[in-house]
Amino acid sequence: MLQVLRHERDVLAATHPGMRPVLAALCQLSACELSPMRRLDAIRIDGSSFTPEREGGGYRLLFSLRNASPTALAMPAIELSLLDGNERPVIRRVFQPAEFGAPAVLGPRAEQSAALALALKPVEGGGVAPVVGYSLLAFYP
Repeated sequence: MLQVLRHERDVLAATHPGMRPVLAALCQLSACELSPMRRLDAIRIDGSSFTPEREGGGYRLLFSLRNASPTALAMPAIELSLLDGNERPVIRRVFQPAEFGAPAVLGPRAEQSAALALALKPVEGGGVAPVVGYSLLAFYP
């Protein structure tokens, strides 16, 4: 029974908040940690854009994350892939929640918007790789 409680501690703490003190005591004894629940299937990227800035040659990435779950969830990281004309990634970058100004937890049915100013650095041998499109992926590291 203790093994099941330890393994399912994050889900139990999120769905049964009254059990949190018991689970915290169990984690103290067994060197574990209570964390926000992770359910990637409940996280949605509602809208996004990747546009050039008017001045300076940089870009602006805008996106919005939505929690479709009735419980709070851990904020995911975001992977940005810039794509060439054949939809192959030419640049990939991962943003942790703190980098896009998000809290560690996304509340029940909550939304988090982010805006990032980005600059592309030249690749070896010359200029900036040609970027035709982009993709965003939410994931838990």
